[in-house]
Amino acid sequence: MRKRDTRSRGARLTPPTTTRAVFALVVATTICATIPAFSRDYVPIVPAPYPFRDSSLPARAVPWLEDIAAAGQKLGVGTLPAPHNLVLDSASAARRKFEASGFYLADVADGRDAVPRLFAARLPRDFHLPLDADARKDLFVRILLPLVLRVNEEILADRARLIDQLDALAFVGVSAQPMVEPEWLSDMRLRYGAAGETLDQVLVRVDAVPPSLALAQGAQESGWGRSRVAVVGNALFGQSSFSPSSSMASKRREKGGDYGVRRFDSVYGAVREYVMNLNTHPAYARFRQERAADRSRGYGLDGFRLAANLTRYAEDAAYVAQVRAIIRTNDLPRFDTARLHRHAAPLLVEFAF
Repeated sequence: MRKRDTRSRGARLTPPTTTRAVFALVVATTICATIPAFSRDYVPIVPAPYPFRDSSLPARAVPWLEDIAAAGQKLGVGTLPAPHNLVLDSASAARRKFEASGFYLADVADGRDAVPRLFAARLPRDFHLPLDADARKDLFVRILLPLVLRVNEEILADRARLIDQLDALAFVGVSAQPMVEPEWLSDMRLRYGAAGETLDQVLVRVDAVPPSLALAQGAQESGWGRSRVAVVGNALFGQSSFSPSSSMASKRREKGGDYGVRRFDSVYGAVREYVMNLNTHPAYARFRQERAADRSRGYGLDGFRLAANLTRYAEDAAYVAQVRAIIRTNDLPRFDTARLHRHAAPLLVEFAF
């Protein structure tokens, strides 16, 4: 870190005691600065509030950072320390940073260790270049998993709040009734396309997507991040758009006319839209019903089983089998119980283009 130049303030450091004190302060500050942000035992001393904005990052990176910050205000994880921003230039630089942060997939599998709050804005610019298959998959999962968990965290916070509202409404006419938030409930119905539905029906929509399923669909739709639309437009899930201004790689379907692959400002935006698509589109009603049934039985979310309800996600009749093969071959269910670190400072990664 840059040492403070006290000479510019006219300070005199001639007394030996003062010199030793300043030297001790500099040493202590340097040591503290070298502590890894994602240390397992990291405890913030002076947490900083959200939202945040760092003007040192490229302007195009700011919107997705603010999206994450705004979502963080609603979560029951306490106030997090101020995020750190980092600009990398390649896939190899990303791998080194993950390793320096102690982020290894074997460690976070099955919820053993927490996943660092390491959020990448996009895939590395050289991700489409030849790379060892296992190394590519490992890096793809390490980039995507924290973002999937982040979106799920936001949705589960809304789900918990919705359950509290349902409990409050059960006590009509008693002191708990003032706890009801009609405006927020109306907003939830609007956001989840559930106008006219009961709150119990809304609750079926407001739920997480198994990480194993999100990782597998992202891998299938983007070729493990190799596709041009994934690297250039953060389009990892093949969402379509009929608007030329927000899409790429125009195609023609047998039914429905021309369309393009929707581009996003960040991978985070693509993940959030993908999850909301599964939670709101009529084509995935069966997916939501099966997920709710698993909840009612006390089961954990099973991406492999729930994938069977996504036959309408793609026109390819073999799509579900392909997604399930990716889940099973790469042992992705081990990430269904993964969890984000609750206190470590977020590290926000931008890849220079």
